[in-house]
Amino acid sequence: MSKQIKLKYNNEEYTLEYNRKAVATIEALGFNANEITSKPATMTPLIFQGAFIMHHSSMTIDKLNEMLYNIPNRSKLINSLINMINECYQSLLSDDIKDKDNEKNVSWEIM
Repeated sequence: MSKQIKLKYNNEEYTLEYNRKAVATIEALGFNANEITSKPATMTPLIFQGAFIMHHSSMTIDKLNEMLYNIPNRSKLINSLINMINECYQSLLSDDIKDKDNEKNVSWEIM
């Protein structure tokens, strides 16, 4: 299970989490990990929005932006979310096979 962040806003609890689908969704919206520092006004909201996709996909952009701009320690939260995104990237590129049965069913070679 990936890492989660529990967020409470206006007495409602939210679970922030990423999976590969959530990361792919924000990438389709324009997220680029290489542009986090050069385009923070674009990337920061996408990072935050992406964390809601798994458990709260019906959240409106207006509500998410309201939450984002009222959160204390915003930079610490965004850095934690960036680390969670990086874990998704690492899991995609990892050579670790979690299910050893799948290892024998998949192979490839260069011809």
